[in-house]
Amino acid sequence: MPKKGKARDGSVVQFHTLITNNMAANIVSIPLNPSDTNLSPTRLPSEADAYAHFRVLSLKFRLHPVSRTGAQIAAFIGGVQDTLPVSFPSVGELVPSVLFGNTATTPSAWVIPSRSELAGPFPWYKTVLGTADATEEQPGYIRLFSISATDAYLLEIRGTIEFKTAVSTLNTPAALRLRADLRAERVRVEREATRNALLKQLSGGSPTPQP
Repeated sequence: MPKKGKARDGSVVQFHTLITNNMAANIVSIPLNPSDTNLSPTRLPSEADAYAHFRVLSLKFRLHPVSRTGAQIAAFIGGVQDTLPVSFPSVGELVPSVLFGNTATTPSAWVIPSRSELAGPFPWYKTVLGTADATEEQPGYIRLFSISATDAYLLEIRGTIEFKTAVSTLNTPAALRLRADLRAERVRVEREATRNALLKQLSGGSPTPQP
């Protein structure tokens, strides 16, 4: 269970997450935003629904051995940078990083970014995604890179996030996701109706009038 403490006008939450999946084209990026379900499947998103702003007080992560064919590297990238590293050497150049060989049988060392690195460019960030400037929504990323394009990985993350400022229930991350899902469903229905009408025209039939 997450441990909560009273902040000045919000909540302090300690979290622990295990993420296991397969690489996508050698790379996985996990943004440090509590609304992101990769960072925490349910607990942080639930807390983020109650507050408008957050900051990361502490963070550490490490890789665990799973069946894989190539070496892996995990790194912290502060802020939102124009060009993210996309190769093994460029990810390895980041100071808060750890290399994990393909024959390792024990967990890697913990990567512990400093408080100044975790702070990013702003003192507080928005829990609600959708800002035109992504720098306002996260202080950085955890980025994994693998020699093999589709190798499995197991990442363990521990950290502490502080929340503040009550958020309108109309603008919580959950409410925004629901509205986005509804918009996507409307678009899907409209495209399906257009496709059916076009197929009928091409087959020489008459399209069924849409309500």
